[in-house]
Amino acid sequence: MDSKLPLDTLGKIWDLADMDKDGMLDRHEFVVAIHLVYKALEKYAIPSVLPPELMPPGKRKDSTVPISKSSAPMSVITTVPPPIPPLPNVSSMKNMTGLDTTKINMQWVISSEDQIAADKLFLQADLDMDGYVSGIEIKDVFLQSGLPQTVLAHIWSLCDTCQSGKLNKEQFALAMWLIKQKLRGIEPPATLSPDMVPPSMRKPSESIVENNNISGYSNPELDMISKDIAELVKERQSMEQDIAQKEADIKIKNGEIKSLQSELDTLAATLKQLENQKGEAQKRLNDLKAQVDKLRQQAEEQESVLRTQEEELNFKRQELEGLRQEEQQLEQQQNKSRDQLNELTKNLQDTQLQICQAKAKITHLQEQQRQMSDAIALYDSALAAGDATLVPDTSLQFNPEIESLEYEKTNEEDKIQNKKNVSFSKTNEKH
Repeated sequence: MDSKLPLDTLGKIWDLADMDKDGMLDRHEFVVAIHLVYKALEKYAIPSVLPPELMPPGKRKDSTVPISKSSAPMSVITTVPPPIPPLPNVSSMKNMTGLDTTKINMQWVISSEDQIAADKLFLQADLDMDGYVSGIEIKDVFLQSGLPQTVLAHIWSLCDTCQSGKLNKEQFALAMWLIKQKLRGIEPPATLSPDMVPPSMRKPSESIVENNNISGYSNPELDMISKDIAELVKERQSMEQDIAQKEADIKIKNGEIKSLQSELDTLAATLKQLENQKGEAQKRLNDLKAQVDKLRQQAEEQESVLRTQEEELNFKRQELEGLRQEEQQLEQQQNKSRDQLNELTKNLQDTQLQICQAKAKITHLQEQQRQMSDAIALYDSALAAGDATLVPDTSLQFNPEIESLEYEKTNEEDKIQNKKNVSFSKTNEKH
């Protein structure tokens, strides 16, 4: 399931690998299944029937190959392909089969300068030093290019040919080259061209081609053997790649195990530290609980004091309200007293005016009384002398003024009113 192949492909691979149809895979059947999975990942078609070379030697059937007709009678030669390990040397078969195989060194698109620059970045990104970089390790390097994430994901899928989720040095160099090409305006291809495939990832069919310089003589049996040998060579190279991949995976797993062990040690130390912190926190919690209890007790005492103060405050409010009412009553009485005082002041002023008038009248009356006394004295002296001439004419013309009775009544009423005002003012003074 980790290969991300379709379920029908995996089911077909299982049916081919489970040769004895017992629902389980032995060691050889498991190797065959892994081989078919890697072939499927490399875009090879899954055969409908398991090839004979993938079967164990004990389960292989003899294959008959007809040979060309000659003057001799037809004969059937039974050949059994040799077992996979060890494989015969291909160079030793050249003279035997008449096939001349030559290696073609296809030029890689990555220049040496680009590869050196990519190697420097690779060493910086390979934190666990396992020879591979994961997506997390080179995420920042990819994002620094400024390309959209969809383009970067496509470049990653092109370079991660084995779908392992990691890139080696050559794959990383190819990814950086594709990013540089994209920045120059050249779109990354849908699939890798042969010259883009890293040299270590190329298939044998891409580096080895057959020369058609075959001698005129052709032996069908030798052709069949050479084909079997070529297929075995391809299978051996594929198995070597699988072994290399497995070794790389083992290194990755070892690195992951070391990392997990380091994380485990770190977690153990962290756990121990957390336990110590837990003890300290428990101690602090106990202290805080004691402080909380003390604060709660103080709060209850303060609440009791506050309740008492509130009662006193309510009592003071009631007293203040009573004082305000008394103040209002006093203000009303003061206003009444002020009105009475104003009225008394006015009455006093009127009384003083009347007193002044009375004093003036008294002075006038006294003057009249004196004049009358003088006139009476003259009259008496004239009567005594019997001489009327002794009385001057001015005395005879003296006409005293007599006050009316209304004036006396007014004076009496004023005196009565003054007595009432004085008695009222004394009453206010007592209050």
